[in-house]
This record gives sequence, structure tokens and C-alpha cells, in this order.
Amino acid sequence: MKWDPTHIKQLQNNSLFKGLSEAQLSQALANAQVREKKSGEALFSQGEPADRFFWLRTGLLKLYRLSPSGEEKIIEIIRPGQTFAEAIMFAGKPNHYHVGAQFIEHGEVWCFSNQDFKEILGHSVETCFRLMTSMSQRLHKHINEIDRLTLQTATDRVINYLLQNRLEHGDSNEVRLLTSKQTLAAHLSIKPETLSRTLGKLTREGLIRTDGHTIRLLDLKALHSRVAL
Repeated sequence: MKWDPTHIKQLQNNSLFKGLSEAQLSQALANAQVREKKSGEALFSQGEPADRFFWLRTGLLKLYRLSPSGEEKIIEIIRPGQTFAEAIMFAGKPNHYHVGAQFIEHGEVWCFSNQDFKEILGHSVETCFRLMTSMSQRLHKHINEIDRLTLQTATDRVINYLLQNRLEHGDSNEVRLLTSKQTLAAHLSIKPETLSRTLGKLTREGLIRTDGHTIRLLDLKALHSRVAL
């Protein structure tokens, strides 16, 4: 397959691929696949055999788990430039995906062989440390998520989401919701009507202003103090 040089540069901005030698990058790409998916299409299902990890080039997708009753819990929303499912390459065999992955928005994903990348890791201590850093950051993020779900009110969760989203996008006072409010509510483990009521309450209090999918944070100090209580 002929790889677009612009797309390769985008890939190399990701911490796992940054610093790979030309030979290592070629090895990683040797058996890689590119898949395009429409909104609503699945990439893989929970429990499916796992032999690849992924890099999202465009679009949005959700990682989720299903309860025995069929209730969906969104674990993470993956944005362009992120890798995911890389930790599975270190699990014992047989490997299975512990979550499902479904596209929220049409996009393109690159699929990398776990075996090929493990061979690269065997010859690159630097890449091993980058992978460990990435996995540690994700683990810390999920621990914080557990704290939010168990210790915080619905209002706290919404405010924390807005503040965190702001930090992840250059400290802008404007937050653009990349998903539907229904998907965001599921991610925060609240009902859509609760999310709407919370955003309305924060608007009436003068803390935010909403315009479609854009939310402007009007009083950062007050928002921070609300979740610090």
C-alpha cells in the first residue's frame, strides 16, 4: 500500500510513533490496514479476538462496555490522533477486546499488528517508555473517571467535563461538544434530560453560555470553586 506522506506525518505526531526509525516505521506499517467507517458502524465488538491496536486519523468513535442487561456505558471517546487498544498486546493469550468500539462520526482508522509492534518494542527501550507513559496516563484518566462517577453529583460531572475539555484544547474558554448530548450524557453516566437541565441551570447562573454545540465558559473561577467544594 502507498502511504500518503501527510498522513504519515500526522501518525508521527502520536507519542507511540514519534522517534521511530525509518526501518521501525516501515515494520509497523508493513501489515497495517486502513479502514473507513460510517457513523454507527462498529470497528470491533466486546469479546472479539484482539490482535491489533488502532490509531484514529479522522472522525470520532466511542469505546464502551455492555452490562449483562444490555445497558451501554461509554468508557472513552476517541478523537483524531489518539491510539487505543494498545494495552491488549501485553495481555495473556487468548487476547480479547474488553470493550466495543463504534464510530460516532464517519472517519478513518489505521489498524496495526500487535505482533509487529511488540518486535519493535523489543529493540527500542525509548518506544517502550513512551508506551508505558501513554498507558499510565490513560489509567490515571480512568481512575479519575471512577472518582467522578462515585463521588460527584451530575452537576460536578458536567462542570469537570467542560473544564477538562477546555484544558485539552489549548485553555480556550470555548468548548465545542464533538458528540451529541445523548452520547455525552451516556459518557457522564447521567440521563440526557439531566444534562439539559444542568446546562440550563449553569446558563441561568451566568457561568456558561450555550450556542448549539459550542459552550462558552463565562466564569472560570466560579466553575472551579463549584467542583472544589
